[in-house]
Amino acid sequence: PTLFSQYGSGTFRQQLNTFAFRLGAEHPFGVGLNLSPYYFAYGFPFERWADPSHPHNLLFQLIAEVGPVGLAAFFIFVWRVFRPYITKPEILSTPYFLAAAAFLLAAQFYPIFISQPEILSFFFLHAGLMYWTQSSHTT
Repeated sequence: PTLFSQYGSGTFRQQLNTFAFRLGAEHPFGVGLNLSPYYFAYGFPFERWADPSHPHNLLFQLIAEVGPVGLAAFFIFVWRVFRPYITKPEILSTPYFLAAAAFLLAAQFYPIFISQPEILSFFFLHAGLMYWTQSSHTT
């Protein structure tokens, strides 16, 4: 019952998403990787709110830190890598696809998957291996 109260986690996530969207609107190329908490704390001097943190959603973190341009580039990358797996359902069960898809799903809800570069690198590793195995089977 307190999820969307004044100090509820739902309200906090909505605030993070709102400020992330505003950063993306003001900075077309973003504010820089892992700098969103700093800009949440100091980028809006007349609007104070509790505990600036990384956005708890991959898409909102991307729009804040790399801007709409970087978000579009990320979508193109994800589409390019995932498209063969979506159009050919028989290869959906490869471990690299499952690992990359699980990461993308988890990164929509929990910030540890997006604020730690070591963990994020596993997504790009699995996505690259996914693309490599798919392209090596088609040649």
